Amino acid sequence: MSNKILVLGATGTVGRHVVDGLLAKGETVKAASRSGKPVAGAEGVAFDYARPETFGPAFEGVDRAYVLLASGYVDAKGMLLPVIEAAAARKVKVVFQSVIGVDADDSIPYRQVEIALEKSGTPYVILRPNWFSDNFHTFWKPGLDHGQIALPAADGQSSFIDARDIAASGVAALTSSAFDGKAFNLTGPEALSYA
Repeated sequence: MSNKILVLGATGTVGRHVVDGLLAKGETVKAASRSGKPVAGAEGVAFDYARPETFGPAFEGVDRAYVLLASGYVDAKGMLLPVIEAAAARKVKVVFQSVIGVDADDSIPYRQVEIALEKSGTPYVILRPNWFSDNFHTFWKPGLDHGQIALPAADGQSSFIDARDIAASGVAALTSSAFDGKAFNLTGPEALSYA
């Protein structure tokens, strides 16, 4: 049996921290990205959700995988279901980064991916993070530079979470069977307003 972990989105906001965390624990990591270049000392492999021919080489020789959909994609179900199917066909344990709140309605595409994973027969853990606190210095930074955040939040509050905390949860789920078959809502320590 292999002891190699595949990390999708290994160069991204959460994925790079998952790679770092796994390597720090002495795990063997296969870092998947569109470029396929090695990441932080991990073996690199090319992966593209829109190119199913990249799935086989990515999953080859791994027994666990961190699966997420990088930002910018709108067809979560269409992009992720084939990845879940590829992992399940190989009995690869999947730690899936979903989205907080999707368990409220089974018609939500991310929830449909979760359901497919739950029914797949492969071991799994589902992580549902809230809004990333990192968004304040990435996606929302241009607005902040101009003194505003243009979001329909009004006085609403969110318990923002740091990408490093999401990654730490992923590393824990990938390196233990104690969380298998469960889903976890991940939040920051308190709800804060956007102001």
